[in-house]
Amino acid sequence: MKSKCKIGKPYSRNGRSWSLKWFDEGFVDSRGYFRVYMPDHPRAFENGQILRSWVAYEAYHGVAAKKGDIIHHKNGNRLDDSKENLEKVTYRIHGDIHKGTKIKCTCRNCGKYFYAKPSYIKRGGGQHCSLDCRWPKT
Repeated sequence: MKSKCKIGKPYSRNGRSWSLKWFDEGFVDSRGYFRVYMPDHPRAFENGQILRSWVAYEAYHGVAAKKGDIIHHKNGNRLDDSKENLEKVTYRIHGDIHKGTKIKCTCRNCGKYFYAKPSYIKRGGGQHCSLDCRWPKT
């Protein structure tokens, strides 16, 4: 399957919106990720393959993942590339999520998502994303 991919552009086929069905032809690699053939994608490996989760996230959100980003599967199922299951995080946050050293929280003031250590949450923290939200200036 040939596709013209450009960074920052949502993927579509003949003007129709994104569908995972376009990329159901591929294979599951030894690490459990679904790979598809897209040799002209900027993040494609040398053999022209790319992780379907990267393509799916970029198409769902209309934003290209940057070089230092990881597309994390929230439920742990590497084959579930649904919009609700994919989240863009940095390498450091991704490692902390899998080590159990960071937990996703929602700010009580502005509603933004942020990550906090479990020990901080136990002490009553993890309720605000920043000091500005904790103590708003009037």
